[in-house]
Amino acid sequence: MTEMLRTQLERVADRDFAAIDLDAITLAGDRRIRGRRRGVFAGAVVALVLACAATALVAGRGDDDQVVDLPDGAPAGLTWVVGDTLYTATASFDLGHRVQAYVRVDGGYAVLTPDGEVYSYVDGQVRRVGEGAGQTFLVSDAEDSWVGWIDESGATPAFVAHDLVSGRTTRQDVQADARGEEDESITDVAWFVGIDGGTAYWSDLRGTVAVDLESGATTVLSGPGAKRWVSGVKDGLLVRLVETASGGDLGSEVVDRDGKVVLPFEKGRYFGAVSPSGRWVTSDGPVVVELASGKSFPLQIQGTDALAYEWLDRDTVAAFREDGDAVDLLTCEVETGECAVVAEGVPVGDGDLVVPGSSGFYGFG
Repeated sequence: MTEMLRTQLERVADRDFAAIDLDAITLAGDRRIRGRRRGVFAGAVVALVLACAATALVAGRGDDDQVVDLPDGAPAGLTWVVGDTLYTATASFDLGHRVQAYVRVDGGYAVLTPDGEVYSYVDGQVRRVGEGAGQTFLVSDAEDSWVGWIDESGATPAFVAHDLVSGRTTRQDVQADARGEEDESITDVAWFVGIDGGTAYWSDLRGTVAVDLESGATTVLSGPGAKRWVSGVKDGLLVRLVETASGGDLGSEVVDRDGKVVLPFEKGRYFGAVSPSGRWVTSDGPVVVELASGKSFPLQIQGTDALAYEWLDRDTVAAFREDGDAVDLLTCEVETGECAVVAEGVPVGDGDLVVPGSSGFYGFG
């Protein structure tokens, strides 16, 4: 890893990756450190992308209500944001708000600003749909219109899901102990995993929970424990961390909703985003793994520090490679491995570059 990405990675993780002796710390400290390590896991597969992307704060501007240009829908293909401007391969759009993170939804986008406000961009219209988002990411289903976040503005934090088309909002209070120490974040005990097919997935003190957004029916999929930490969900499949008894990271695996292992872990290998078809999952570096066979499909990306991070359709993945103090953004066809450069030499700056993110690796999905 080069020095630029190493420095940015340290900003994202802000913690050592080494295993922690959980027996040597108190219960409160246990929960706090495991929560921070969970955040590291959630970004481990795409930590290099995140270093250049969605977790960096960007200073706000005074004309937040001025929107110069918006797309009519969600442009097909690869997108990225620098400051408050959305870019595609052929166009750029002024979003009118500085962007800390953004996600695709069916027909548009949801954007999180540095001050915790959430805006929707659908059919060329911008609307504020939430505030008080205390974590640096949003979750969504790119094939649906739901977006989710954790609202920390009230006395009790809540998981919030909002339908950008119907305007419907659902809220459930976070099931968690009192925060205790001042430096303890709600991230230590709560994590919004993702939204998939009208179901929201999150982790709290009960374990991994699935909530039907229409009926409100709640199912606890797995209790708290060594296999609690889940980083992403798609097509009913979840990416889950595997740990040692003392809390050291071994790798990650893909399981179904019942906890049955679909793709077992290999020591030191971490998975990222499951494809919309449920056929593929991104992995470490420029590699995609076929779930049914476990076969690796390398992507033909020249250079070092390259990584696949977002699915654009059933078989096309977005990737990046480092280029000095900048990055190149590419699209790759998985079965052939062939890649095309969409944007060359995009400057990383001081965290101004943002790529689509959801809970899947801090995540992209």
